[in-house]
Amino acid sequence: MKFGVFDLKDGRLKAVGDIPEGATPEITFGVMVPGDFTIGRHYLNNAGVVCDAGASPGEHYIQAGVNGWVVDVEVSSARVRAQRDVLLSQSDWVELPSNRERMTDQQLAGWFCYRQALRDITNQPAFPEVVWPVRPA
Repeated sequence: MKFGVFDLKDGRLKAVGDIPEGATPEITFGVMVPGDFTIGRHYLNNAGVVCDAGASPGEHYIQAGVNGWVVDVEVSSARVRAQRDVLLSQSDWVELPSNRERMTDQQLAGWFCYRQALRDITNQPAFPEVVWPVRPA
């Protein structure tokens, strides 16, 4: 018989297993529920009903008291910051005096605005959901 062990505090599926019919394992860290479950997908809601949250949409987790997926803000924020850092490093060449001398004032202004928008990305109201600035041509 397949089973899952759910934590009663947060509803998360902590373990899955398979035991012979009629056997009763000693579970000390949650409640055992018969069924075929997947960690990170199934959870026990506040009514004690096992729910299937579906496949994770990415940087999400299941939270007690919430039916479905919740954005993991720390993971999502770290991903955005890392991407921002890559984009800034890819445009560092703009800061070299020899490159600046070959650009028009309009081109320099475009690059300045782009790089500043990247640095300010964490200040967007919906952060870590962001609108990325468009790289100058």
